[in-house]
Amino acid sequence: MELQAASSLSTYLAVMMALLIGYPFALVGVKLANSGCRLAKQKWVNRFNYFFALILLIFMIAHIHSDTFLAIELLQWFQPE
Repeated sequence: MELQAASSLSTYLAVMMALLIGYPFALVGVKLANSGCRLAKQKWVNRFNYFFALILLIFMIAHIHSDTFLAIELLQWFQPE
């Protein structure tokens, strides 16, 4: 059980790091893809930022959730008798 929790913990961290590293490149792609007026471009950038923040928040909550269960298991494992 603890191996599975540690594995999911590292998976969530890896996904969050990949999202944070890829964010500037994706933002440039969104800006280049929209060739409309300045207000339309800003609207698309704002939508992208909100969507990106939501996805990152979901992975952060999943990471905290799995980290909490791993900590509970470790506390029970090393609890003094």
